[in-house]
Amino acid sequence: MNNNLYLVGHSEELILLSRKANINFSGIIDIKKNIKSSKYKVFEENDENISNLPIKNVVIGVDSPIKRQKLFNYYEKANVKIISLYEKKPNDSCSFKEGLIIQENCFISTNCIFGKNVRINVGSTIMHDVQIGDFVTIAPRAVVLGRVKVSNNVYIGANSTILQDIKIGENSVIGAGAVVTKNVPRNCIARGVPAKFYSN
Repeated sequence: MNNNLYLVGHSEELILLSRKANINFSGIIDIKKNIKSSKYKVFEENDENISNLPIKNVVIGVDSPIKRQKLFNYYEKANVKIISLYEKKPNDSCSFKEGLIIQENCFISTNCIFGKNVRINVGSTIMHDVQIGDFVTIAPRAVVLGRVKVSNNVYIGANSTILQDIKIGENSVIGAGAVVTKNVPRNCIARGVPAKFYSN
């Protein structure tokens, strides 16, 4: 696929993943000064000529759950299709909505449910019967054990572990390397081993 497909939010990892999937982007939409070099043409949202681009499909690779939600809503309102991108599609016992991103070397078990535009980063593990809400980001090598329920707009940090049957409230952040042993309230930061909770 390469017809009018744009990557929203520059990501070298997603560009590499797209090549493995035989996907070629027509361009990248991001802040130009943040990109040192790219083989793709880069556009900014406020560029005068971006409104003239024939954008029909986008992959939204922005890391921040809140920013990703805003972009998703913007493109959905403009009748642009939000495309999923993954190295390996989840097995048939799982369900997912549009915009799912699964990067390289992830393990996804059975009976998992993924909301809109979830991003699962390199080397992460999602065990059985996990439910993940909309616009959740799972950073590299995070481990989410069985029957965990993650609400919308949650950020799960790199190398963190969420123990089985835990519930994580919306808009919460799990710090890098944290081990979560108790339910996490909404709008909360959880960090440490075992994780302690702080207001977000």
